[in-house]
Amino acid sequence: MRRRILALISAPALTLGLAAPALATGPVMPPSMPQTPEAQFFYDMWFGPPDPEWTPQGTVVADSGFRPTPNGFPYVNYAGSLSPFNLFFDMPDNDLQPMTSVYMRDLYGDGVCAGPVQSDGTCTMTPAAEYWSLSLFEQVDAVGHCVGLAVTSAGLFNGQVEPSAVAATTLAGQSQLTPDTQNVIARNWATQKTTPVSNLTPNALVQQLIEDFQTPGAVPHTLVLWGSWGGHGITPFAVYDKGNGQYDIAVYDNNFPFQSRAIHVDTATDTWEYQVLLNPTAPATIAAGDATTKNLQLQSVADSLAVQECPVCAGGRDTNLVLMNPVPASVADALELGLQDTDGNALPQDRFNTLPALDSGNPDLKGNLTFDVDPGDGFAYVVDASNVTQAFPLTVSDMSVNGVKQVSVPAFPAGAEGVAEFDAAGVFGFGATVAVKPRMERVFTQGVRHYTSVVYGGQAVAAENDRTITVKTGEEAVYYGDGNNAGGSMTVTVELDRGTDSRRFRATRVSYPAGGQLVLDYSNWKRTTQRPAFGIDTDGDGTIDEPVRMRRIGR
Repeated sequence: MRRRILALISAPALTLGLAAPALATGPVMPPSMPQTPEAQFFYDMWFGPPDPEWTPQGTVVADSGFRPTPNGFPYVNYAGSLSPFNLFFDMPDNDLQPMTSVYMRDLYGDGVCAGPVQSDGTCTMTPAAEYWSLSLFEQVDAVGHCVGLAVTSAGLFNGQVEPSAVAATTLAGQSQLTPDTQNVIARNWATQKTTPVSNLTPNALVQQLIEDFQTPGAVPHTLVLWGSWGGHGITPFAVYDKGNGQYDIAVYDNNFPFQSRAIHVDTATDTWEYQVLLNPTAPATIAAGDATTKNLQLQSVADSLAVQECPVCAGGRDTNLVLMNPVPASVADALELGLQDTDGNALPQDRFNTLPALDSGNPDLKGNLTFDVDPGDGFAYVVDASNVTQAFPLTVSDMSVNGVKQVSVPAFPAGAEGVAEFDAAGVFGFGATVAVKPRMERVFTQGVRHYTSVVYGGQAVAAENDRTITVKTGEEAVYYGDGNNAGGSMTVTVELDRGTDSRRFRATRVSYPAGGQLVLDYSNWKRTTQRPAFGIDTDGDGTIDEPVRMRRIGR
């Protein structure tokens, strides 16, 4: 039975530190290179003689024909930056970027698109797909591209990946690390999240490779290995018999781009070991496992190159991406976040995916889990701060192809619970177990027009009530009120964007009675030369009974 990798394969690209360990004298580094201990260390490691202890030995019993040169890449595994590796390899100095829609489509299919696919293969991605692309980028940027290099090099050798995809003509060794090549490698790195791996003992794995390599010309699997030290992805290409039940699996390790290296397998004890160098400023790690740990497995190259199960799109349906702003770590650890249906019950698991938090970019703040939700007939996002001991800035955003909804409370009270409601009928509401004054923003489109409506200030919304913005595009109207029809007041700002032109208007601290609401009628506000119709609906029938003139803001 095959299983998924439970943890991210996280072997980082080799990184420079302040000091490197001394090595035996190796080749003389050219004078054009920086004459530093770190540079000498890398030069010796990559271009000096390989370590004989970790070089394949014995009688070849199965051989695919793959070799690190010329079938491996002519550059080393990289992570957040291509420097300093471009001192030694022909690597560009561009900033790495998240995958484009072309490669997200190749990875997950057209379900990542919010609209039609253009003739050049691009599309406008859904907010959830955009977010997931950025999340994948943050992850691979932190740990390195080892799995992607392993899968891509095998795919090129097998003829499953065209050399032109990595800016080459015939061999991986000719590849140029162009932005498209970077996208291909990142795409294949991401497959470790969705492509199943084998469930073999070390002995069974050796026998599987011997069987696979009897006919040269194909590498059907990559190898993934993991442990307390992290994880790594490499490319196996041959098996050597050393006698007495000892075997070497010959591998292309993208951290050692030009060397044939060996995983040692002892079939008498059903164990394996391999020297992994994750950080050149520290001693090498001897990764190991046995028939119980099963932490050396095969990942199918064909399955990796196929369209993957998409974590953020189900049949191309429109989804709502719901996320909360980063908050202090002490707050984030104490918060409880959840999703409910329109009856207040826990939202069924088949209606949402949980996505990892993005890096806040601020060491003092911590991101929160993000949810990709099938909106169905509506849902609610619950922020339970019962165990929080300090007030904190709260912002919840809901993004979909139909627009953006956002609510914020500058100092959400400790111990309170807040609920953001997203109703299929166009209702967007927010309330709490204590009185608050939420700022709410609603952005939506109608044809070539883009409308933004913001409400804030005014009278505090009582506990267990909620402030609401309801957009009815069929009626070309926006309604502002509260869930209990209790009446209140708020400031309303509206903006129309059409092309490069925009106009904004505001009505300050407008009150409405119990049973009433405020109304924006935009049926005749379709051009920036026009003014919106706005006012008070005293009886809640959807019509303006008391017009209120909005003041234009800006030029």
